[in-house]
Amino acid sequence: NEESDLIADKFTNYNKLIRPAKH
Repeated sequence: NEESDLIADKFTNYNKLIRPAKH
């Protein structure tokens, strides 16, 4: 649903912020 999709998007952005060099 929309809510879990929004959470997943924020979580993805969070992972990008904490591990930018890993990707």
